[in-house]
Parts: sequence; structure tokens; C-alpha cells
Amino acid sequence: MVQIKAVLDDHEAASKDDDQKPNWCGHEALLCLEPSEEWSAWTALNKKPLKHLDFVEFLQERISTIAKPDASGIVQAARAFSASRNAKFEQVLPVEGGDISVSYSEEVRGTTKSGQAALPQALTLMLRPYRSGKAYPVEAQVRWRLSREGELTFSFALLETERVIETAFEDVRKEIAEATDITVLV
Repeated sequence: MVQIKAVLDDHEAASKDDDQKPNWCGHEALLCLEPSEEWSAWTALNKKPLKHLDFVEFLQERISTIAKPDASGIVQAARAFSASRNAKFEQVLPVEGGDISVSYSEEVRGTTKSGQAALPQALTLMLRPYRSGKAYPVEAQVRWRLSREGELTFSFALLETERVIETAFEDVRKEIAEATDITVLV
């Protein structure tokens, strides 16, 4: 949680003949910037593998935060996504000379059912870093993996979250300065 503290009786007002006199700083106001629910939800699962069903349910619960591409299409594509693995092993026995030639190739492919939108590699989210604050665009790269055991997992990587937090904080600082007509020292 981020806090901004205002000291309301820092110094007395200066008169024409007087310098400012220091005060006791006995009155303070504290603004607590708590993370929003959607910010906490997305950042808690950042870069963590999710089972297929868990990923689809998460997207459904957070559909209002998906700005681009079309959120309902993304959920449908995630729901219809499937992955397969083909492996090919070849061994050629020597005729002369004793050298054995061995080759192995593997192909992993992810697809959606025909007629469904493809699962995008990146999403643009609109997330509010702070409760009751403004939403900012955050890019999320979508990744999927198929384990050797055949388990399909998904993850996403949120990009530049620190920059978004800094921008949101700076916007709050500016808002306070404009509303109070006081220089905000941070």
C-alpha cells in the first residue's frame, strides 16, 4: 500500500514583518492508495502456470478488464484451445564403416477449433493500479505449454507494471497539487 501524508499545521502563515514560525506538526492527513481488486488479481498470477480450465475461468471472471482484442472472442478461443505433440525418431543402421545415423524431431502445435478465433499472443488490459483510481493500459503476453505428460498450461506475463504504477502515482500527485493549489513534495 502506498501512502501520501499531508502535514496541515507545518508552519504559520508569514506576516509582512515576520518570518514563518515553525509549528508542532500536530495535524496530519493520510491518503492510503490501496491496490485495486483487478490489479491484485492479475499481478498475483503474473508468470504463474494455470491449468487450462483455471485459465479460462480466470479470463471469464476478469473479462471486463480485457480491452483488446475482443474479450469474448479471447475467452472462446481459450476454451476451444487444444495442443498436440508429434515426435519422430529415425535410426539408420550402418552398411559400411560403422557410423550410425540418428535423428529426432518433435513438433508441438496449438490450435483452436475451426471457426473459432485464434488465441492471441498478447492482450491489452485496462487495469486500475489503485482502488478508485484511473485505469491504464497494460500489455500481457499469453503463453501456453504442453508438458511431456500431456498437461496443457497457460500463463501470462504483464509488461512494464512498474512504469504503470509510477504513472498512476504521478497522476495522483498532480491531482492533489491541482485540487489544493499546494506544492506536493514527494
